[in-house]
Amino acid sequence: MNAPIQTPSPTPSVSSDGPAPQAFTDNCSICHGDHGEGAVGPSLIGVTARPRRSDADLMSIMNNSRAYGLKDPMPASFPAISDAEKQAIVEWLHKLNGSQ
Repeated sequence: MNAPIQTPSPTPSVSSDGPAPQAFTDNCSICHGDHGEGAVGPSLIGVTARPRRSDADLMSIMNNSRAYGLKDPMPASFPAISDAEKQAIVEWLHKLNGSQ
């Protein structure tokens, strides 16, 4: 007699924002928190809804926040983060903020 077929247990659901890209975890979360909630740096919750925060603006901020004119800019831009990794961070921010 064959053993009964077991149905695998459902995979736990992931929150709508999903896990942060590794580049965010490695370079940004120390200041912005693991989920963009803010820690030492400001919260990123709602950042994609702010004026002048298009995808191009967000990429510019990551490339050189001081040149972008932020009042309290990031201490340094992160040249080691590739454009593809920065784009993944931007896409995650949209998901985090429910704008995608």
